[in-house]
Amino acid sequence: MIAPAYQNDQEVSAALALLMRADDPRRAAWDAAGDDDKAVARLQATIDIDAVRWRGSRACADQPMAWPRRERRGGALQFVGTFADAPGASVADLPRELRLAHAAQSAGIVLGAAAGQGAQAAAAEVEAAVAAGLTSQSVPGRSETYDARRAAAPFNRLEPEARRLLERFRWTGGSFS
Repeated sequence: MIAPAYQNDQEVSAALALLMRADDPRRAAWDAAGDDDKAVARLQATIDIDAVRWRGSRACADQPMAWPRRERRGGALQFVGTFADAPGASVADLPRELRLAHAAQSAGIVLGAAAGQGAQAAAAEVEAAVAAGLTSQSVPGRSETYDARRAAAPFNRLEPEARRLLERFRWTGGSFS
């Protein structure tokens, strides 16, 4: 059995067409990747997204992924997306932001694998710098402070575009509802 992913290849390609220009290197890397590389990237993107602590709770206790979610707003239980049982379908009715973020993360993984870049590689570089004893680095026009805990946080391992899209769904403290 193949592990589930939030979207199939065609859905990721369609989302990338909405999200990125045709000359974006992430979109070009996705378009050039083989089916196996795309499948691995989609699954890794799902794992990356599921590792983040999200607001609310899973819509169904036995669902395999973190989304769809449900949360209480003003005392009423609201569903944020629903799970699709249709044969061959991925998860339907997810928030648009999640579909776009999954596509951006998938494309970033493909590009990162090809070029040794991406949010995960950048986080690994920070972890390595901290392990080597560095706390900050300055070069003309830029200064960075290294925080291993922040670099290791699942949300910070997402591609910048995915983080921007999903920020409003992230659990930031308080009680889960």
